[in-house]
Amino acid sequence: MVIPTGEPERRLASFRAAESVMESLLPNISDWFKDKEIWFRTFAKHDSRVEGWFKGEMLVCLEHLKDQGCIEGFDREFTIGKKGWGEKGQLKIDLRVRNNGQNHLCELKAMCISRASGTSRDLNFYFRPNQDVGLVKDFKKLASLQTQDALWILSFVYPSPSTEDWNRALGKWQEVITPWACMTDPSSYPNWCFLGCWQLHKNPS
Repeated sequence: MVIPTGEPERRLASFRAAESVMESLLPNISDWFKDKEIWFRTFAKHDSRVEGWFKGEMLVCLEHLKDQGCIEGFDREFTIGKKGWGEKGQLKIDLRVRNNGQNHLCELKAMCISRASGTSRDLNFYFRPNQDVGLVKDFKKLASLQTQDALWILSFVYPSPSTEDWNRALGKWQEVITPWACMTDPSSYPNWCFLGCWQLHKNPS
């Protein structure tokens, strides 16, 4: 395929613009969930993955950001290439956020690593291939899309892992993670929650 003159530069500019948009929104999203300490501590205490709660809170958070003019709009359970709910069995994305003319498709992932009930759900559990509740399923799901939209995963990890444990897991599962990159670090979050923001680095150069 012959790439038109200027195409790599255009793709890089689009990629950087999408990255900048999410970076500007992330502090607002983080602040929203940092105000929910009792929820995170309770979920961790009972070793519970409650993804529905995170989706509900994200709807309220995004509605607030929309009212504040921080985003143009958003859709939940977005179906690629279809209006509304699409058809039964079609692939759906948790959220589509629109800002500055750019669409951002985002999956949400609850990652309880407290092991309070003796479960095996540590960090490695969520990076292992073929796990229905792990990150890998969402990595593959979004990476398979034929779209120019920016692709993101917000992983709510509770309690927060140490930076050392987080980096150790990233290193161990680097082959599984690539080409995704996590833009956040546990050191910037309280010890009861960590918001891992993942971006797919597609055609960055």
